[in-house]
Amino acid sequence: VVSARPKVTHPDLPIKHKGSLFYISASDGLWDVSTTKQVADLALKLIKKDYSLEKVAAAIVKAAYRAGSADNITVSVR
Repeated sequence: VVSARPKVTHPDLPIKHKGSLFYISASDGLWDVSTTKQVADLALKLIKKDYSLEKVAAAIVKAAYRAGSADNITVSVR
């Protein structure tokens, strides 16, 4: 069954860097193999290293494939 209703979570994580919040939107191919905290921790680590948001998203996709995801994975970081 395909649903048009997204799963929306609001984790209680301090996802901030240089005073800015960031937002991660991703398909279930990511969330099937990663927790919200794992993804947020990776994103924050890379943002602190001055990775562009596009490179952060690409790194998250690669991490999901390494974790065993066999599904399509789409990630957007803003």
